[in-house]
Formats: sequence, C-alpha cells, structure tokens
Amino acid sequence: MGLLELVFGAKQKMKIGLVNFDASVSETHTKRNSVPQHPVESGKNVSDHIRQEPDEISINGIVTDHPIIFLASIQAESPIEGDLTPVNDRADMAYAELQRVMNDGELVSIVTTLREYENMAITELSVQRDVANGNVLNASISAREIRIVTTESVDAPEPENPANTKPIESGKQPPAPASAGQNQSALSSITGIGG
Repeated sequence: MGLLELVFGAKQKMKIGLVNFDASVSETHTKRNSVPQHPVESGKNVSDHIRQEPDEISINGIVTDHPIIFLASIQAESPIEGDLTPVNDRADMAYAELQRVMNDGELVSIVTTLREYENMAITELSVQRDVANGNVLNASISAREIRIVTTESVDAPEPENPANTKPIESGKQPPAPASAGQNQSALSSITGIGG
C-alpha cells in the first residue's frame, strides 16, 4: 500500500495522489479529544481519562480545463503527475483519479503550510458544479487519520531448571470412599444380618 501525497498552501501547489490542483481555496484542521462522561475519582491523573481522537482535515481545491499558464499558446498539460501530454479534459481526469484513490482506500500523506499529516484516508469527496463553472472541478475533500500499529510475537520463556522445582502441595484430601466389601461388613455388624 503506497502512500500518496497532498501538498497544500500558498508556497506549494496542492496535490493529492497524482492530481495537481491549480488553486487551493480553503483548509480546515480539526483536532479533538474524547473526555469521559462519568465522574473521575479524585486523586487520579485526569489526563489518563482523556483520549486523543484521530486528526481530521477538510480541504477545497480547484482543477480547471484551462489553467493560467505562462505562454498562452501552450496547451495545458494533464493534471496527473508524470503525464506531460496536453489535454482538454483536466477536470474530468482529476475527478476520476480522486474517485479511484477514495474507492481503493489508499492512504494519503497531506502536507500543508500549517503541518504534515500521515496515513490519512479520504472519507468524503464532494464536487460542486453549476452553470458558471461547468468545466471546473471544485472538489471538497475530507480526510481522517488512520492509526497504524504493529504487533510482535515472542516465544514463551523456557523454565530455568524443571528438576529443581518443588512439587505443588495439593492440600488435605477427602477420605477415599469405602469399597463394596467394607460397606457390607459394616451393615452386617449393625443389623446382624449377612456375613
């Protein structure tokens, strides 16, 4: 599972996966904690009861079919990184790539001028189109951090010297039940019947 990169801000061009955005509009960084709803015992460290939730970010970016380029006679290249061919349907290509990233559940690295995020999953992709901007991809993207942990297996230690271990005391045992012969002789001595 490869990590993708999103670059956002005035000093950097916004990029998610392989899609280069022509302009960035806004970003919202969200951090929150989960606090207990039950009373906390006095004398305990209260911070032990507060859990940090995964980070979230919402961003809005634009890809146009005809971005402003230095030489007006040059046709705009693909918004997909590494694809240098001139294209006319940049917005559609960018939208298709964003859908692929979201549908495949790829993790995204997000870099903004405020901070960097790792292991982000796109949770929402919203595109607004109207008559005024029909050939523009105006995408709002929400992403949430996925916390990744690793587990490790270890072998159980061997006993140092099993021969030197003391036997486990089993405690006082109940008396063993009498055999059938013992029951018969006790009965005959009481009743005087049998022998």
